[in-house]
Amino acid sequence: MPKAPILLDVRVKQQTQRATIANLRQYGRTSIAALQRVTARSGARAQAAAFRFAPVDTEYMRTHIHLVLSAQRMAYQIGYDESDFTGTGRPPYYIFQELGFRHWLSGAFIQNAHLRPAFEQEHPRYLREVAQALRTSAQRMAV
Repeated sequence: MPKAPILLDVRVKQQTQRATIANLRQYGRTSIAALQRVTARSGARAQAAAFRFAPVDTEYMRTHIHLVLSAQRMAYQIGYDESDFTGTGRPPYYIFQELGFRHWLSGAFIQNAHLRPAFEQEHPRYLREVAQALRTSAQRMAV
């Protein structure tokens, strides 16, 4: 899968992903595969939540939320590919929806954040599932 340029994304931050993966090797390869599955499922849930939270006008913005997994499949990004908008002559209005803007006529500040709330909703579940996958792997190793 080619890496799409993402203009705005939400990430689960890890200081040293390679070190994390190296430390996981103590649990065996099955734990790494389990964590990759947990990460992929979490990314799909975050993408679906962002879809539900996104403002609806023409459906175009909602249907162009991308999920990109890291090369090791231990992290993900949800966001937009700028070319989906600029290639069609559409302005990248997802930036203004997520970060907010001041309406030109009324002067009201309008914000329809949907990426960050989707991430914040999913993050605790993701951490619980990671912990459970590690516990399960440790129990298998102990047997």
